[in-house]
Amino acid sequence: MIEVILLIIIYKTNMNTEYITLTELWKDGEYLQVGDIIRDEQWSASRVAEFCAYFVKYVGVNDLNVLHRFI
Repeated sequence: MIEVILLIIIYKTNMNTEYITLTELWKDGEYLQVGDIIRDEQWSASRVAEFCAYFVKYVGVNDLNVLHRFI
């Protein structure tokens, strides 16, 4: 739980959230938080595609399908 709070603090101070931060939030079950970050930072389509390539490598296809529903 402390890790999630620290990740949220990092997010609030860094409007260019790193992919690993989002991946860790996802693994911690913070699915809506991941979607909110992508929306709030107004990611371009190319950045979303780049993140999806990273995400599938470290989390897997099944979770990518779920992520797709969030974004």
